[in-house]
Amino acid sequence: MVKALPDLERLCGADDQGACSVLARVVAFGRFDAPTTKRLEKLTGRAEGRTFDLDPVAGRELYELRTLHKPKVQAWRKRCDAGERDACAVVLTQHLEVGFRAYGRSALDAMCLQGNGLACARSIEVGPGSRRAAYAERARTICQVGDTQTCVELADKATGAERAALIATALEVGEPVCATGDAGRCFDVAAAYALSDRAAAATPFYAKACDLGLAMGCTEQGVVLLEADPELGLAKLGQGCTLGNEVGCQHLKEIIWNGGQARHVAAARRELAKACKAKQNAACDTRPPW
Repeated sequence: MVKALPDLERLCGADDQGACSVLARVVAFGRFDAPTTKRLEKLTGRAEGRTFDLDPVAGRELYELRTLHKPKVQAWRKRCDAGERDACAVVLTQHLEVGFRAYGRSALDAMCLQGNGLACARSIEVGPGSRRAAYAERARTICQVGDTQTCVELADKATGAERAALIATALEVGEPVCATGDAGRCFDVAAAYALSDRAAAATPFYAKACDLGLAMGCTEQGVVLLEADPELGLAKLGQGCTLGNEVGCQHLKEIIWNGGQARHVAAARRELAKACKAKQNAACDTRPPW
């Protein structure tokens, strides 16, 4: 196979789709080193900064090489498939931001067709213009059958009566399920209240989601509490970070970077140290990005 590599590259460069596909899969399964990946980038036009791939097959495979085949992304996908909602949000973001945007849209489209309402809602903004109305309709249908996360995502984009109706649906469906101990629904209820004219009602639902072990519930509770009760707010951000919510870690880092009262900076450092000790890598490097 090693001897055949130059021939595959030559054929792929001559628009042989089959050769490109074989070459890309060989690289994707890690049988060759970084220089081979660089050659594959050149075949797709990415090394020259072109907007569109010279070869769509190689381009798609390179996208998967950089995202779906990475162990870290695979871990997030497993957590998402197991029902961890903040992991699903990370996966969707990766599909759009890590790799090639066009293939991220394709991945979202596939997830939407499989019934992922959040993917449908996100596709309204990033999908092809001719299909956005269909994405919106599918997302509304998924909301109406009880997917409160989709209702909240749609409400965030809507205005007026439509926004109010989506919030009402999320609350009507979500509050009874939250009462049974569903952390994700508690978070959705909190997010719905936060979008409404009763934003203060969100706090106890963020707290309940956190108490039930949802990392992003702890993070949002911490953000809400920071001004009124900084010590408790920092502790909740730390809890979210320790449970794996990188946004919570980021908030703590920004408190350190932006300065402030010494005791709050010291508390943020302690929370990050605890999260790092719990093997949350996002908490370990507190150096500012500049």
